[in-house]
Amino acid sequence: MSLVVTDTLADERVEFTADGDVTLYVCGLTVSDDPHLGHARLWFHADVLHRWLEHLGYDVRHVENVTDVNEKIAARVGERDEWTAERDVAETFSASTFGAMRGLNLLRAEVYPRVTEHVPEILDLVETLVEEGYAYESNGSVYFDVTSFDGYGTLSNQDVGDLEAQGEPDERTEKRHPADFALWKAGGVSETAARE
Repeated sequence: MSLVVTDTLADERVEFTADGDVTLYVCGLTVSDDPHLGHARLWFHADVLHRWLEHLGYDVRHVENVTDVNEKIAARVGERDEWTAERDVAETFSASTFGAMRGLNLLRAEVYPRVTEHVPEILDLVETLVEEGYAYESNGSVYFDVTSFDGYGTLSNQDVGDLEAQGEPDERTEKRHPADFALWKAGGVSETAARE
């Protein structure tokens, strides 16, 4: 039996084929709280796909990132005596997340890159996007300009004009287009917004 997937670019269902190994990238959690049932849904989807690809004979390199620095994590510093830095909060909820995943008997990813381990590469990429005209600085933050990329939204079948504004009201005034999104935040966000 084959694996049929939805090709969102072509907007059709196609049989999956690949020459050689398959890299399965899963956008992982921002570890600012305990995982919940919605997270398990993502993990189950990735697990079934991983297992099915192996069943078909592919060697699968499964990668799932961990966002361990974020305004929601920063907002929790000090809630417990042992949480004196973002790293402490992130470590607590990373352990909770991995425990929940193990409890569901999911196949483990081969690699769990953490954002804090790749900040120089992220900064280089953001600088390149600004230099190439795909991003811009505004009040110390950097935003991706959705209008700078003609194909933006094509993969997800969305029209840029129909995309809703993102972020807090103050942040929205910094943007050129309501759908532009932050690549790098200056000064974080308010504690209330982070908790929401």
